[in-house]
Amino acid sequence: MSGSDSFQQRGAALENQFFAKVDQKLLEKLRNQEDLAALQATLGVCVKTATEIQQAGVSSPCAAALRMVPLVAIAWADGRIEAAEKEIVLKSAAAQGIQQDQPAGQLLSHWLSSPLPAGFLQTWCDYAAALIKTLTPDAADALKKSVIEEAKQVAASTGGVLGWGAVSEGESAVMKSVEAALTRENA
Repeated sequence: MSGSDSFQQRGAALENQFFAKVDQKLLEKLRNQEDLAALQATLGVCVKTATEIQQAGVSSPCAAALRMVPLVAIAWADGRIEAAEKEIVLKSAAAQGIQQDQPAGQLLSHWLSSPLPAGFLQTWCDYAAALIKTLTPDAADALKKSVIEEAKQVAASTGGVLGWGAVSEGESAVMKSVEAALTRENA
């Protein structure tokens, strides 16, 4: 092998390494953009809020749990899930891009078929409170509004007469826990 062939091979190796790093950075940037879009859709928040949440280390699968756990907990608050509650939870999941044939959808189906494990809601509340502390007040309020809005829909979906008594004591207790976890002053 001549000296110039060796030199050319080393140059090609250097070039390949450089482009591999560039490709890796571009791929990582693309994944971050895709995850950001998924976070935005899953949490129902603006790009700015989704960016803050992503920078706090929340991935889109974690965001799905962040969004769905309160809804499922409220649905189970009375020890059973009514058809109307299940329908709202599934519609919310579909709107957030959670498909039933994917792992997040399969997990949601499991949550809707049997009560959440003891302490699960508290774990969620602890996580949500820690996340809220890392966000700006505007982002924290946007996330809280988004989650609470759907949680209220689940809570009000069954029971009551002419709008009175539609939210049970159990549902109200879960709502208070969720709201407290998402309130910056409490976190």
